[in-house]
Amino acid sequence: MPYAANKDGLIVPELPMSCPCCANEPCEIGVDHQRERKTGPGFPLYVMRCKTHGLGFTLYPYGYYPYSRHTLVPVDIEGNQLTKSDADSSLLIGTLFEAAEDAADGIQWQIGSNEGSLQPRYLTQLRHLQRAAILLGIGSDTEGYRREEAAQIFTVAGQLLHDTSNQINLSTCTHQCYGEGICNIFQCIPTGMMFERLAEAGAIAGLWPTPIFLVNNKPELSLFHRVRMRGSPEKKGDH
Repeated sequence: MPYAANKDGLIVPELPMSCPCCANEPCEIGVDHQRERKTGPGFPLYVMRCKTHGLGFTLYPYGYYPYSRHTLVPVDIEGNQLTKSDADSSLLIGTLFEAAEDAADGIQWQIGSNEGSLQPRYLTQLRHLQRAAILLGIGSDTEGYRREEAAQIFTVAGQLLHDTSNQINLSTCTHQCYGEGICNIFQCIPTGMMFERLAEAGAIAGLWPTPIFLVNNKPELSLFHRVRMRGSPEKKGDH
């Protein structure tokens, strides 16, 4: 959901007129409470409650996914793609893919940290690399048809995902090789609607629930959800 500063300087969301369960029927919907965050967006998130359908849901700003401390891609909280950064910094700083970019550049995050230090650690970098691989459909346990779905959402060649998966899951693949494989795919994904593509791919991979986006003040599925609506291939032995 888009968040923006109001006239008082507070960061507030564009509120939906109905809940995700609405099927062209009126909802009795309103703000239930605000959830403070110590990490991530840095401002309270709005939690909505629909009395009609007995449903509660959180409004996440663009770029963020449930309980995330970082964004998926370089977008602002209104959903605008960021295209410029400081001369000595990367657009991927603060995103899930920062870990892969550093790994591709031969940068390994520090092994340990002092008490109270906010510097990212190597174990965190590994977790981000693994999550990025699952998200892109190149994890070691990703089934072939899921990889094809991801390729269609990203509009990249399925062979690229297949070959990269084989490469990064070899025992001989180095930390740098792993990062390069992830970055090669990320750079091929169109910047237009990149967040929507990755959010839907994350749902395919089981990393979070199906994303809902606000369109004309109404919650709707993403344009890429139709890829997931196709029937999955039958397993051997199924009838």
